[in-house]
Amino acid sequence: VLPKHCIHYNNSNATEEDTPVPADAEEEYDSLQEEAVPEAGQSAALSMTYAALAEAGIDVTMGLDYCCGDDAFYLDMLRMFSGQRQEKAEEIMALYEAANWGDYAIKVHALKSTSLTIGAEELSEKARLLEQAGRNGDTDYIRENHSELLEIYDKVCNSIMELE
Repeated sequence: VLPKHCIHYNNSNATEEDTPVPADAEEEYDSLQEEAVPEAGQSAALSMTYAALAEAGIDVTMGLDYCCGDDAFYLDMLRMFSGQRQEKAEEIMALYEAANWGDYAIKVHALKSTSLTIGAEELSEKARLLEQAGRNGDTDYIRENHSELLEIYDKVCNSIMELE
């Protein structure tokens, strides 16, 4: 069901023409694409919703890509991400206060990954840098940037909560 442009082979000598595609594969892909097109009213409402998320630094296109273009699934992912904020932020803060940099790096690694999944690239990048600092024992960097991570996290989650 993958479109041709998403299929990559390791054989560097092969071209797209050399690679056989089953005859019914393109038809099946086209029919799936037609099913995925949202209704006009739904699309306009989602566009407005997504505009608010973009203002908070969320790349909606990226998030939708991670959710296979499924708007309902993406909105569920956003709500789940936001719903876990308090618990995750408390865990990160407790590890920071305990100066447990190894576990801190693990928790911000998880935040990095989930942030990227919803399209929150700035948050993901900040978490990546803090993860790296935690693994390298760069406590000065962590102390200088930890609060900014939590501020960005709050901003992203607050924008998601406004969807309700």
